[in-house]
Amino acid sequence: MATPRRSDEISNPIWSGTNLPTRVRHDVPLSIRTSTIMGGSVGMGLFCDRDVQDGELIFAIKQPLIAVACQEEAWNHHHKYECRTYAKCLESRVASGTNLLIFNPTFRMLARLVCLHDKQKLKPEYSWREFERLATYETHRSQVMELPVPAAILLKKVTNTTLSHEQIRMLTYTVGGNQKHMAAPVIRGSQTWLDPLMDWGAAVGYCLEPFMAVLQHSCTGNVYVMYESNELRVRALRDISKDEELLIPWVEISDDRRVRLDKLIYNWNLTCRCDACRNGPTMTPDLLKRSFKLINLKEEKECLSLLPDIESTMTELQSSGLGNSQAMRRLVRRAIAGHLGRKNDLSLTKALKLFLKIYYVIDHQTSPPTRRLEHLATMHDIRSLLYAPLLGWARDVQPYPERIKVLLVNIYPYWCVKIAEDIRLAFGADSAACRVEQRWRDEVLHYFNIPGHYDTLLADKSLHRRYVDISQDLAARRLFVKDVNALLAWAGIPTQTYEQMMR
Repeated sequence: MATPRRSDEISNPIWSGTNLPTRVRHDVPLSIRTSTIMGGSVGMGLFCDRDVQDGELIFAIKQPLIAVACQEEAWNHHHKYECRTYAKCLESRVASGTNLLIFNPTFRMLARLVCLHDKQKLKPEYSWREFERLATYETHRSQVMELPVPAAILLKKVTNTTLSHEQIRMLTYTVGGNQKHMAAPVIRGSQTWLDPLMDWGAAVGYCLEPFMAVLQHSCTGNVYVMYESNELRVRALRDISKDEELLIPWVEISDDRRVRLDKLIYNWNLTCRCDACRNGPTMTPDLLKRSFKLINLKEEKECLSLLPDIESTMTELQSSGLGNSQAMRRLVRRAIAGHLGRKNDLSLTKALKLFLKIYYVIDHQTSPPTRRLEHLATMHDIRSLLYAPLLGWARDVQPYPERIKVLLVNIYPYWCVKIAEDIRLAFGADSAACRVEQRWRDEVLHYFNIPGHYDTLLADKSLHRRYVDISQDLAARRLFVKDVNALLAWAGIPTQTYEQMMR
């Protein structure tokens, strides 16, 4: 039975039932009720009051309090006060380590709140009470968080805030426990964008939105959050039933099970009981340490120099029953970067086979499940490998056997159609990423059946087949399935059905 949470670990929102803040735009009926997580001891949660389809926009919040690049509107609203505060902090000698302190994202968000409070610049749709009633996690975090005291001393010194030292200290705990890391979609319009070290989200900052506190944690959450068109948008990750609670992961789901559990305890005194945490595999401390180092390689040349270590660690993960873990997925992408760093025909062949393994095998067996955006990024990389000769250094290599090149060319337009549809589900039809990808899809479909374009990639142009809509033509669908399975067999991947290919 779950141990009741302390009052400082539970947010007490000022809203209840269907009474939501006016800034929350939603067509899906929502209500705030007692959470199902940990027997309700975590406080309130957010629930759907009707069935929701996969990819559907559940709610959006325009211009939340988020640390992003300084734009004119943001400058006039709060950044000019923050920047002056930062300058004063740098000039101050009141606390050691000040230079490092002001680059801490929690301190930046804290400074923003203090400035907004004192300049009475909170937007009309926000209430200071919303922030006051967020969980502080102070009883737990006071043992692990060193920032509150120096932050309170520094801000009290360099500002004319009416907030007391104790109020700022407590507000530091509130910010640290409730701010969320935010990402925006990366627009990959070019067919030659190939970067195995980058997925589909680009970090844009941290968000402190009080309403988000009603989204409780699960490593296998059913919604995800993106920052798009200056809005915080929450979409369904799968079909969601009426009266089901909306859940998001508060930690990086690609971390090892033990790391996730430790982070949840360390930061929120929370014990996760999702399937991935109860039954998921975990690494030995030594394997975890080596994997962590390799997974966090950021440069292609590092992946190349450490490629033997990456591949031996992948072998060890496989033999330890972790062949379909998130760690394996990330290591495979580092191995791809290492192979591409060799810049030869064999490197492109190995890269394509590994990408196919991620997309058609690993992504569907990982625990927790691979995020839709990462799955999308892999398909884009696979599609880009058709254009390997356009990558500059690869112009003089012949990376694939001719029969594989024929398969790639004939499958290519169907991949373009699938990517465009998956992006629509992921970001919405009104997103910039969706519009760019749909334009590319339309261009591909327009030229694909015209002689002198895609058929020029093949030595025997007669092997180039016309694009036909496989959702309507069963004969064309059977040819598509046959082509994809031939490609998978070349990569050492078992045969799949049409439904499995379109996941």
